[in-house]
Amino acid sequence: MIDVMQKLALGAISLDFSIADSENDENVSLAASIADIKQAVVVTVPIGMDPEKMPAALDAGFALSADLSHGAISGALSVTQENQPVSGTMSVASGDMSFALDRDMMRYGGRAIDTKMSAKIGSIPIPSIEYSIGEASFNMVAPVNKSTTPAPFTIQYKIADLWVDEDLWSLFDPTTLLSHAPATINLDIAGMGNWLIDIMDTESEEARNTPVKGELHALTLNALQVTGVGINLTGVGDFTFNNDDLETFDGLPAPSGTATFHMAGLNSVIDALLKIGLLENDAAFGMRMGLGLFTVAGDKKDTLTSEIVVTPDGQITANGVRLK
Repeated sequence: MIDVMQKLALGAISLDFSIADSENDENVSLAASIADIKQAVVVTVPIGMDPEKMPAALDAGFALSADLSHGAISGALSVTQENQPVSGTMSVASGDMSFALDRDMMRYGGRAIDTKMSAKIGSIPIPSIEYSIGEASFNMVAPVNKSTTPAPFTIQYKIADLWVDEDLWSLFDPTTLLSHAPATINLDIAGMGNWLIDIMDTESEEARNTPVKGELHALTLNALQVTGVGINLTGVGDFTFNNDDLETFDGLPAPSGTATFHMAGLNSVIDALLKIGLLENDAAFGMRMGLGLFTVAGDKKDTLTSEIVVTPDGQITANGVRLK
């Protein structure tokens, strides 16, 4: 084996350029900078490795781990074409990215803190389009090796404090019937599963001739949160899967378990959308009828709850009412 380790630190990188075409009255200018860049990479390379044969390289011990972080990022762009000016700015307070791969596992993730963007477009009748995100992140850990033994995997996704400027809100909600507070999406899933093929070699004869590529054994919804426009949805759940039963659910391993959800503010949002004109009466009626099949009224005003239960014999109930 050959072990390669690299560390990199840069104070800042900046870019500044402009292009002017006087004959066609076109101009482009861009200024950008990124500060405090740090990178750490560790690679284990088998002697004689063929980079075009990744499955064999992983079997021989190839492994890679890379982590990158940065400080403040800023950028400004200005374009003028056919007397139509377009300009924009963006900034990020800090962020990081990571990636790792070996024979058993792949990890990928990234995060950006305090992202802000603003754009002005001459043809749009509002002063500017602005939004910001307090935190945006994604993380995934998953097995990659062919195995009959289940291994853990996780998926995490977050968009926190998504704020949109009032100029943009005014296009479809000028009287503030909806909540303009920052929105959040948070999803955290964990589970157990295994691949029945080598996913690094999907063109192999074995991969092509294996109808079921993998097995899902367990899935846990650790957290679900969606907030925005006056709605707050939360949920948790826990399921196991029977991979010997692929008939009850049309080719999917049969699940069993329970998921519970709580929603607040939905009826008020539907009423607001009707007043604004973004929702027709028939659509609102159908939406409420559909929700009635899966939800019941909560303890507080304008709240709904739902408990979905799937039994080992294939029955599905919602709040005790059998659906399947």
